[in-house]
Amino acid sequence: MKNKLLIAATAVLLASAWSTAAMAESRGTGCGLGYLVWKGQSGILPQTSAGTTNGLGYWPFNTQTVGMTIGTSGCDPNATVLNDTDTAKFAFVNYDQIKRDMARGEGEYLTTLATLKGIAANDRAAFYALTRERFAELAGPDTTVVEFLTKLEATLASTDSLARYAG
Repeated sequence: MKNKLLIAATAVLLASAWSTAAMAESRGTGCGLGYLVWKGQSGILPQTSAGTTNGLGYWPFNTQTVGMTIGTSGCDPNATVLNDTDTAKFAFVNYDQIKRDMARGEGEYLTTLATLKGIAANDRAAFYALTRERFAELAGPDTTVVEFLTKLEATLASTDSLARYAG
């Protein structure tokens, strides 16, 4: 009985760590103590460790919850909660139309992408201009959707006026 319980607990722990790592890889660990300790590192080990560190402790000791509440540990209490899955699904289904709109610097698909990324209406003109200026770099002829989304995140992060919209 103890062995079955140990196996079940291990399976749950591994599944939890894997889902945390998968989420972290797609968007980073966000904020909290794990974000601060593992900031700038990539790969499954740092991302999983950052997610685990963020999850340690209970209120009032959970640094991510406290950080989100009061704006410490790299957290923004006014940030928009976004669904990266919706953004990725949209990009996979509409990649050709997004590229067309990026090349033009406008269009409904680019607007929808901006909306899914949480880009405020007053920052969209800068987003449209950025994607047009960096079109070849972001969405070259051999660029996959996954590469495009990764490059878009990096480009947003390196652009002062739009960095807050990067993962």
